[in-house]
Amino acid sequence: MKKIISLLSVLLFMPCVSQAATGDVLFKCNFDGAGSTAAQVWTGCGGSGSFGYLGLSSGSIVSGGQDGGKAMSFYYPNTTTPNELYDPMSTPSFDKTELTYTYWEKFDVDPKSSWVWNVKSSRAYLGSGGYMGGFVSAENNGNWMQTFWSPAILTTTTKVTHVVTDADQSGYCGVGSNGVYPCNNTRLSLSWNPGFGTDWHKIRIYLKAPSSTTATDGKNMVWIDENLIYTLSNIPRYSTWGAVFTNISFHPSDDFLSSGGFPFHHLYDDITVYDGYVPPTSSGSQIPTALSGLRVVSK
Repeated sequence: MKKIISLLSVLLFMPCVSQAATGDVLFKCNFDGAGSTAAQVWTGCGGSGSFGYLGLSSGSIVSGGQDGGKAMSFYYPNTTTPNELYDPMSTPSFDKTELTYTYWEKFDVDPKSSWVWNVKSSRAYLGSGGYMGGFVSAENNGNWMQTFWSPAILTTTTKVTHVVTDADQSGYCGVGSNGVYPCNNTRLSLSWNPGFGTDWHKIRIYLKAPSSTTATDGKNMVWIDENLIYTLSNIPRYSTWGAVFTNISFHPSDDFLSSGGFPFHHLYDDITVYDGYVPPTSSGSQIPTALSGLRVVSK
């Protein structure tokens, strides 16, 4: 009995250290927090960033978020020196082999209005050696694009209306059949229904890092408005990648592939990062659980 009491005393007075588990929230920002500038609001959520890089647009907090609250808005002024607006927002650091993250995204100009878009949406980094998922929400004629740096198998759903292959343009996935494409190059590009337009859309991304330097079990899934768009599977570890995801960068940059661009606003709202695999049917917990499963047994 004394041993049980002694053990309970140790447990009761231990510091409450959070043990993140699948579905637990690792980071969250809805942009409704205190602060008068974009940087203040984002850092108030626990993030970091490079707002106002090279003296261009620094982002701003605006009304009209997807939930009626506030949102983060970046303005691309169509300047040519430099032609790329670089204002990344980074999450805090974490070391996870699997992540799911969601965010809402919107443009005030329909990406299908031009062929020259190159709007980078988010990147999930595996240390300083690069990112597994480099997501471009508007590329070419409003396509969704992803760079991934390693060979993979692309499997699409009926929401995809066209996949750019190396028969169309070099450097993309190979010609496939029945919605399955060999991707031996470093990027994919596809059209999805209905496309961004000028409405808010919810993005959900799941990433699993390859389990070893020789394994080909890396995986990536993308949902838009909670509809699965595609899956990338059989991903090996790229030579510069680390073993775990360390942070996610949102809004890496806005620009156009060539001349012919125009001003536009690119908005984000309600960013949430979860531990593990959290599909649309799941709901992650809001507070990581500490010392879960502990029972007190008396004799």
